[in-house]
Amino acid sequence: METAECQDAFELLKNKLVTKPVLQLYGSKLTLRVFCDASQVAILKQTDSSGNLHPVSYYSRTLRSYEKNYYITELECLVIVDALDKFYYYLHVKKFIIHTDHAALVWIKNVKNLRGRLFRWSLKLSMFDYEVKHLKGTGNVEADMLSRHPAAQYIQHSVHLLELDEIKTHQNLDNLDNSKYKKINDVLVLKKKHLFKIVVPSSLRRKVLQNAHEQFRHPGTQKMINQITPQYYWLHINQDISVFVKHCDPLVLAGSSYLAKRQPGTLNLALWLTTANRILRLYISTSDTSNEFITLVVIILRVYAPSWFLIKVHHSIKDGAGNLWYFICSSLYLPKKYPDIIEPVISPSAYFGDPENMLLTMLTVERCHIRTFAARRIIKAREIGPDDNFVRRFVIPAANFRATDYIDLIDWQVCKVTPSTVLRHISCHELLKMIQDEMPMDGWDFIKFPSHTQAVE
Repeated sequence: METAECQDAFELLKNKLVTKPVLQLYGSKLTLRVFCDASQVAILKQTDSSGNLHPVSYYSRTLRSYEKNYYITELECLVIVDALDKFYYYLHVKKFIIHTDHAALVWIKNVKNLRGRLFRWSLKLSMFDYEVKHLKGTGNVEADMLSRHPAAQYIQHSVHLLELDEIKTHQNLDNLDNSKYKKINDVLVLKKKHLFKIVVPSSLRRKVLQNAHEQFRHPGTQKMINQITPQYYWLHINQDISVFVKHCDPLVLAGSSYLAKRQPGTLNLALWLTTANRILRLYISTSDTSNEFITLVVIILRVYAPSWFLIKVHHSIKDGAGNLWYFICSSLYLPKKYPDIIEPVISPSAYFGDPENMLLTMLTVERCHIRTFAARRIIKAREIGPDDNFVRRFVIPAANFRATDYIDLIDWQVCKVTPSTVLRHISCHELLKMIQDEMPMDGWDFIKFPSHTQAVE
């Protein structure tokens, strides 16, 4: 957070830049150089008798609304034209050098058949006697320091999301590769873009994301990146922030009262078609999960959610669990220690491939209209089935529909019958009453078949 000391230091720095010995008076016999950057910053410098460069004048401005649509070459040329206008009285009678990090502008004096604004600007530049030299972006620090030096962002967005002692403890427990980092005050840091960033161990990354998301009132992806990355670092941090923001509802609010407060409306059944969501919903509703299952869910939410939430169990793959395990193994980011933990949970379990179990998962949701929707489907299937010991597989209707219209969207003629092992002993009346009374899932007297027990317990 910005403090009085920060403001005093900033004012002191500004004063140093515009006074001696940094800023010097113009010398008509000294070589002049203009340093430009596309962020609309330019510095006029001159070389003194000792060969040192000193600024003579500064120039910057914000882009106008229509200028924001210019492509990069036009922006780089625009700042040169504006800078020469600003420094006209210093430059119009002598030769000078323009330094730019955009290589294409080196040839602007010799390019033929220019059109539009580039042609007009080239005519304007022809009034001056200049030479354009390319300067690599990493070397163009004079202009960059006034527009986008990381320190400015660091001061503006610095926020304490973790306690120092907490960081030290978890860094020691996480066995980080110390050879890549530097230790300052017993905290591992990484120097990147002239800043020392705290290396966040995997056990604290979710906490950083949650704290930032709450403190800054659910910001967008770019704002979260601007707030976190100047001070904290871990591999693929931008990707993790993007995933967290996109899926903030299930990630942040899982198990909270928020879901119960949401009003019934359009039900997107496509959400229930992904194995990742089935695991997520099961995790939300289950109070007694094993450590292995929790580990699996954490991996999904942190690393694999971006692609997994788009993965559907393909009709040609009979084993939904095997399909899920294939995508786990194919990931480049899966730590080697996790397959041994995940495989016993996923591989032998039929829970993740059975549509009936999808209905059971829907019964665990806090939103009443979704629970009612699943229960009524089971009841309807029983009513048209050969006896009360069977429940029919349902046909997935359109992706988005009103929950109250579910009955008209089911093609019962093409439904296939499958045993209702878990709900066989519960009558339709009891099932509907449990839904209406909003009985929590852990209070239901389920007869658990092996795969369900394995997944839940």
